[in-house]
Amino acid sequence: MPSTASSNRPHQRAALQVPAVTSSGKASDIAKTLIFDRFAPAAVLVNSQHDALYFCGLIDEFLVRPRGAPTQNLLAMVREGLKVKLIAGLKEAASLGLTVHITDARMQGVHALEPVHLTVISHQDPVLGPLFLVVFRHDLQRSQIPIESNGDAVLVRHLQEALLAARATVQRTTERYESRNHDLVESIEKSDTTNAELHALIDVLEKSTHALHSLNDELALVNQEYGNKLRELETANADLKNLLISSDVATLCLDHALCLKWFAPAMQSRFNLIEGDTGRPVSALVAVIGDPGLVQAVHAVLAGEKVNDQELQIENSRWYIRRVMPYQTEENQISGVIVTYTDLTDYHLALEAAVAMRMDLAQSKDRTDKLRALSAALVTAEERERRVLAKDLHDDLGQLLAIVALKVDGIRKQVMPDTLKPFVDDCVASVAQANGKLRAMALALNPPMLDHLGLVPAIQWLADEVHRMYQLQVSIEDDGKAKPLDPAVSATLFRALRELFLNISRHARVELARVTLSRGRGKTLIVTVSDDGAGFDTSTLAAVSTQGGFGLISMRERLGFLGGKVTVLSNPGHGTTVTLTVPLL
Repeated sequence: MPSTASSNRPHQRAALQVPAVTSSGKASDIAKTLIFDRFAPAAVLVNSQHDALYFCGLIDEFLVRPRGAPTQNLLAMVREGLKVKLIAGLKEAASLGLTVHITDARMQGVHALEPVHLTVISHQDPVLGPLFLVVFRHDLQRSQIPIESNGDAVLVRHLQEALLAARATVQRTTERYESRNHDLVESIEKSDTTNAELHALIDVLEKSTHALHSLNDELALVNQEYGNKLRELETANADLKNLLISSDVATLCLDHALCLKWFAPAMQSRFNLIEGDTGRPVSALVAVIGDPGLVQAVHAVLAGEKVNDQELQIENSRWYIRRVMPYQTEENQISGVIVTYTDLTDYHLALEAAVAMRMDLAQSKDRTDKLRALSAALVTAEERERRVLAKDLHDDLGQLLAIVALKVDGIRKQVMPDTLKPFVDDCVASVAQANGKLRAMALALNPPMLDHLGLVPAIQWLADEVHRMYQLQVSIEDDGKAKPLDPAVSATLFRALRELFLNISRHARVELARVTLSRGRGKTLIVTVSDDGAGFDTSTLAAVSTQGGFGLISMRERLGFLGGKVTVLSNPGHGTTVTLTVPLL
């Protein structure tokens, strides 16, 4: 008996401990829990993969835990004899979406095959998808079948039962499919009728669709044209807006009633207009702008007259040029006025500065001319003094040294002790040396060939003297053209070359220097002195004079006073090139 089989299997559920009832709601929950656990049928909630999601009731009578890895699959946990029936029931419930009852299932008990009633309930959950509730109940109306001792007989019985269950399942499925097929035939006939009606409606719709397509194409073209026009207007508007923002020209627009329509940002920054001024008449803006003649000019433009640009000074001490032009439509109709104010303050300030600078330049040129004349007079006076000093040295001191030399020579010819002869010889040599120094000083103060032969022969003589005294070879290249020079310029240029030769011999550590003379553009003489010596850093150039001469800065100043200039190019280790440019007569 089923009850007997059920009583022989001990219950593994412990007795429930009922807590103290504290409220009516709590008592209701406890009562429902006790009733659900004690009297509800054994059931398992599974998903579409047959994995158990929830167990309910005394489910241990119908399930066993298989050996091996733990699993939640219901088909692997049901007792022997139920698997085939349960698979068929789950498939049928999944395909039909209905509740399936299986009344001929049996499971293997301890001593007999116990009849079991299986119910499979299908449910569709929006989150978990298809779910199935499998309910297990003992069938007390059917008798138990004793288990035979022969294992083959038991296996045959199980297979026969499985085959019968499969046949019954196929029969039920076939009947359902035939019923559905009949319904489908009726549906197809109805669909054919509906299809014919739909074909007629489709023909009408196709004709309407064709007409709508044609209309849509036309509308698309019109829409595209409007879109292009709109983009062009947006681009033009953006360009105009950016132009007004970036322009320093203060612009305002008046309508035909002479009220303010709009104004450029420059009007706000220069004349303190605000957005609230839009719509105000121009007569009310005259005091704000500070242009009393604006109203008269605007009326003249609206009357078709041409108004000339007017330069005016606003009360803020800034100069503007006002331009009033008509605002014309595409039909060349005057619908307003455009007024622009261009700031000329910087121009006026620059003009005043240019006038002041021109006056300063005129005064500076006058002072420069006077300074140049004074410098030339100073050089002329210096050369005159040098010439007088050289003449005095030659005529006076030179004559005295000549007399001393004659007397010392006469003394040397007298009979004297041998001990005095060395002293007399020293006196003769010293007098000769002093005479040579005197002659060199006279030539340095006033080389006569500079006055009598010109600049190029004087430079050649100077090169010979430098080679004789300092062992510096100087090569001279002359273009052979005439080079008429003012005496003051010629003397200053000669002394500048002498200073450069001395600098090369003392600092360049070379044995060769080059000099080139050529006529430049206009009436100028260009003299270049170069060497391949040690060179120097031109940033450290200082007006340090050498003995008997003047430095590079002094040379630049003196030649500058005479209308010339000095250019120095040099780098440490790469030699030096000095270019002297002086005016010709």
